Amino acid sequence: MRLMSRNISQTIVRLTYENITNSAGRHWTFVFGSKHDSIQTIVNHTFTVTLDPLPLKSLPSFDVTLNEELTTASVFVPNCDQVAETKYLNFRCGINNDQQKPLPNNCVFTCSVNSSSVYNTSLIRLPIPRHNGTESFNDTFRMDQRIENIRIAILPVLYQQTWLPNMTHISVNVIPQSDFYNVETICKAKEEQKPVCTDMNKIHEQCSTTLTLRFNSTRGCDYQCFFSTKKQGFTDAHSSEFTMSISPPKPIIISSTWAARYISVYWTIDEPTYVHQFSVIVNGKRMLVSDRRSRSFNYTKNILPNRKFHLSLFRLNIHIVFVDYFRWKSNSISIPYELLIIQNQIS
Repeated sequence: MRLMSRNISQTIVRLTYENITNSAGRHWTFVFGSKHDSIQTIVNHTFTVTLDPLPLKSLPSFDVTLNEELTTASVFVPNCDQVAETKYLNFRCGINNDQQKPLPNNCVFTCSVNSSSVYNTSLIRLPIPRHNGTESFNDTFRMDQRIENIRIAILPVLYQQTWLPNMTHISVNVIPQSDFYNVETICKAKEEQKPVCTDMNKIHEQCSTTLTLRFNSTRGCDYQCFFSTKKQGFTDAHSSEFTMSISPPKPIIISSTWAARYISVYWTIDEPTYVHQFSVIVNGKRMLVSDRRSRSFNYTKNILPNRKFHLSLFRLNIHIVFVDYFRWKSNSISIPYELLIIQNQIS
């Protein structure tokens, strides 16, 4: 504001405007005075006004960054300096008022956290003295507060990848990384093995470092498994997957016949088992048993006297089971024939 001219009838004053954008909650001081020459200035009146602060709810959501170990949360409050001067802004981690601290000028504060937990973070605008240009006026803008929750994700359990399943169950040692309600073991059977093989699930209610899963009654199945850590209000955390296979039982040879021009063998499996296909190898040459439900094989091709034949029976999946071999003598020859049945699963 500057005096332009003065005479007996009027005084001309020029006003200069200041940009007050992004100046919410700040004090502005105005000075009125007169200048008699280029050096001397006489101050006649000074007054201060305070712009209304913006409500904290007008700010965008807090931007939270967690460290890799999920032990520290860095919280950025966007545009914090646009609601009021930062000297009137505090932050708080949790609900304890003793933890209230001044908000740094860069609008970033840090809180200590743990996984599978929910934390309150608060931005507090302290009461701001309010001036309206009147010296006797005494008032404040009331305190304002904004609370946002930080939800720290659950960490999946870690597990040791060395274990030996028996025929009825598998036990796995695990290491919990966070608080949880329960852990579920989920094993999905291979699609091509269904419906003979079925999915397996078990919820472990007790907090234990050893999780035990009892198998279904069908053997010879292959599974893709993982552990799902659960807690109400949180997204389930899945461990890395691992492959588990239930060994098939040993086939039992129930009978065999032979003569000078044929060899026949019959076998059985005495418990529920997934069978993909059997393969018979005669003297190094593989022949498939086309019907996976079949439990017999007849060989009549090129059987000549005084020849030794080696037969191997395979089941196509990953497990190899050796069956006791046996010998016999042909009625017409004295060279022993040998039959070896192998159950082999190839994925």
